[in-house]
Amino acid sequence: MAWPVLRTVSIEFEDDATALDPELLQQQVVELQTRCDALEQKVVGLEELARLGQAAEHVGDSIEFTDTEGTLRYVNPAYTRLTGYHRHEAIGRTPAELIRSDAHDDAFYEAIWQRTATGASWKGRITSRHRNGSRFVADCTISAVIDGDGDVVAYMCLRRDVTDQVAREEELQASLSRFALAAAGATDGMWGWNLQTGELLLSSRWRQMLGYPALEHRTDLEHWLDLVHPDDRAALRAELQLHVDRQSAHVECDYRIRHRDGSWRWMMCRGLAEVDGLGRPLLVAGSQSDITKRKVAELRLRHEALHDTLTGLPNRALFDERLGAAMERRAQDPSRRVAVMFLDLDRFKNVNDSLGHAAGDRLLCEIAGRLRRAVRQVDTVARLGGDEFTLLLEGLREERVLEAAERIQAAVREPVRLSGADLVVSPSLGLVFAGPEHASSDDLLRDADTAMYRAKARGRACTVVFRPEMRQELVNRVRVEQRLRTAIEAGDLLLHYQPIYGLPDLEMCGVEALVRWRRDGEIVPPEGFLAVAREAGLMDRVESWVLEEALDQAARWRAAGRDVVLNVNVSPERLLSHDMAAHVRRNLASRELEGSALRLEITESSLLADQDRVAQVLAELRALGVRICLDDFGTGYSALAYVNRFPVDVVKIDRSFIADLLTRPQAEAIVRAILGMAQGLGLQVVAEGVETEDQLARLVELGCHRAQGFLMGRPCAADLAVP
Repeated sequence: MAWPVLRTVSIEFEDDATALDPELLQQQVVELQTRCDALEQKVVGLEELARLGQAAEHVGDSIEFTDTEGTLRYVNPAYTRLTGYHRHEAIGRTPAELIRSDAHDDAFYEAIWQRTATGASWKGRITSRHRNGSRFVADCTISAVIDGDGDVVAYMCLRRDVTDQVAREEELQASLSRFALAAAGATDGMWGWNLQTGELLLSSRWRQMLGYPALEHRTDLEHWLDLVHPDDRAALRAELQLHVDRQSAHVECDYRIRHRDGSWRWMMCRGLAEVDGLGRPLLVAGSQSDITKRKVAELRLRHEALHDTLTGLPNRALFDERLGAAMERRAQDPSRRVAVMFLDLDRFKNVNDSLGHAAGDRLLCEIAGRLRRAVRQVDTVARLGGDEFTLLLEGLREERVLEAAERIQAAVREPVRLSGADLVVSPSLGLVFAGPEHASSDDLLRDADTAMYRAKARGRACTVVFRPEMRQELVNRVRVEQRLRTAIEAGDLLLHYQPIYGLPDLEMCGVEALVRWRRDGEIVPPEGFLAVAREAGLMDRVESWVLEEALDQAARWRAAGRDVVLNVNVSPERLLSHDMAAHVRRNLASRELEGSALRLEITESSLLADQDRVAQVLAELRALGVRICLDDFGTGYSALAYVNRFPVDVVKIDRSFIADLLTRPQAEAIVRAILGMAQGLGLQVVAEGVETEDQLARLVELGCHRAQGFLMGRPCAADLAVP
């Protein structure tokens, strides 16, 4: 077992050492000694690790050492006997590659990693895969190897084969189960209640089941009931009384009873009364069976059926059940307050696409925990699926519910550490208070969902309280979708063009194509219908039409002697479509246009998707001569990394920074930084949203290349944009 060990540390002084300042020299000597001490501690730790490896050669249990990345660096001979892999086959690979089975999910191994990465040990039982494909079970202890500085330098895993032991235990359990089934009648505890004297006789087996000496015991009914769980006591008493009163054919009741060790055991009680000649009950006698295992299994199955497997939160079925019960309580007492929240994480798909589904699952678990902590224990937090959560709050005044919504917004926005980076996500939250118009729980959940979509439409990251008029707005939205489908077929879409000017000479150097909808004699801007088109799955058709119409106009301008560079916006979905580059190539060729006549504007969310695929598509487009603009630059959490990785030619500074350019120093600092970065990377910069002469003058002073905004020209028809 070879470990790198640093043996010496040296320092060289200048020839004229006497010329050094004495105090400075003394300080350097002290610092050198400190470094040597630290290195000596590391050497001692690593040499001790080497001795451990030598000793492991003779240990009967499997021992393996991995580095901090999880790669095997040493295995002892017992490892080969346990797993079937020889040392030369194992070294340099990970345990997951060699022996991981499907007996445990990713969360199981993630929990081990998170614990040992902190230096703590983990103990437990792991089922693994032998080289021959069979399974083996081992009791494992995984410990971090820590050097003198407290740093984790390796991990050691000790595996003890318990495969045969587990098999014997399973066979024994099966045998015991068969025996218990055959002898069930003989193992019940017996009881008899003399209704004349009130005396209760408990058999020795009855007492033995609860951990007491196996002796018959005479007492009274209250002694029995005192042992019963407080939540079940009234039900058992009522069941007995109903039978004594001849209102039931027999006694049958499940309840929890306290064992002598303090735990609660589930019992099933059965009994029947003995009556005299007049039909009056004299004695009630019966048995008590221990059904704890069955009850625990039933409760576990019910929990699994009603809870989300990833987060452990209630699922939709349980949320609907609790919401229905809350609405029933409100029907009995109309003054009872009930509120429902519907929460959706903004742009959650980007997390899955950029960081992977495992990271997305960890994010959902973290958000689930934050939601639970943000509300009361009596409130219900549920996960409906994906990144959708619902909350049920009862008995709170409206202002208290709104305060809870603020806490939830703040809690969700706290950074989450994922894959080595701090990720910030925001929620869109819809909130509804139960009113007379809500006849069912479905009505309430529907309105909360409607309010959540309104929060999305307002720009996300906000809370919207449902108002009745939103229902009509939803109906109108459906109508808009239907009319939009017809508009695409009927040719009711049109393009307006906004000029882009070079600075400082203010010569037009391009135009941006912006889609509009001609509806009932009015011109509807994109914010009035693109969100509907996106939700309805119409964006691909809209964007294809926009590109083709814009290139037709570019060809008409060129025929008129005007070579105009055209900017066209592309959504993430369209960019990643299978035929994007081919579609652009065909449309350029059919109009005899060069690729340099076209610039495609994409947003950062496009780059958050399948990054390898995005890089491939952008490379194909640039090979056609098409240039790439990164729109809304500066608003993303990692935009600089994208500019460095992807083939981008132009960045467009988001209009929010231009609006604050003269009033917020932070905004000017960001603009300066973007311009400096662009200069270093050879990129062009366009400032969007320029509306005043002062903004334009300041951009010229800062050295901005191009500008676009209402000051220079509003979007307009083609003949007005390019006379």
